[in-house]
Amino acid sequence: MDRSWINKLIRQATHSAVVQGPFAGMRMCDRVSRGDGDIAPKLLGTYEEELHPHLNRFCTRSYSAVMDVGCAEGYYAIGCARLFSGVPVFAFDSNPTALEICQENAALNCVTDRIITASHCVSDTLASFGRSHPRSLAILDCEGYEKTLFTSDDAINGCVAMDLIIECHDKFEPDVTPYLVSRLIKSHQIQFVYASGRNPNAFPFLSHLSDWDRWMAACEFRQWLMHWLICESRLTA
Repeated sequence: MDRSWINKLIRQATHSAVVQGPFAGMRMCDRVSRGDGDIAPKLLGTYEEELHPHLNRFCTRSYSAVMDVGCAEGYYAIGCARLFSGVPVFAFDSNPTALEICQENAALNCVTDRIITASHCVSDTLASFGRSHPRSLAILDCEGYEKTLFTSDDAINGCVAMDLIIECHDKFEPDVTPYLVSRLIKSHQIQFVYASGRNPNAFPFLSHLSDWDRWMAACEFRQWLMHWLICESRLTA
């Protein structure tokens, strides 16, 4: 569904900066790597807002690094670089255009020196990252590949002291969620978070739009009811 005119309206109204939530003030360039980049809900600050309480809680912790697997244009990578002051963020995406735009957004937000991009993250990468940065945060949104990341015992052992936010894609890869829970339950306290409502009526600059258009502005166009696993290390709980 084409909402390009709504995206343009929101870009103009927000000056291409996120207006609320933990990433408020983050600037985003005009380029996207997939679809329309969900730029409307991202700039509104309603994008995946179910995770906001957890990000606000995690930002009080002393992490040595943040890992973002499936970073796309860098919404979480750049947002976390701003939220976790002084902490390096390692951003992975298999799409070279996404990494290019991520770096562009890093420059817009003056965090280029703390954004390290790479094309692929495999199970060994996760294990190595966990050994190098045992007390860290990983945000994983990789379209079903999250199951593969945790297949090796080295990866599981590597992330025992890490906190994890995992977006589950059981529709792409069957049984992702029960598999991840079975692999992580011994080392992590796990909370299920499910997609909930949005309030597109909270933005005065959308008040002249119809109900349908306001809802479309906040829509993330999910194919099913999305859920995440919030996994907190038992070692540091």
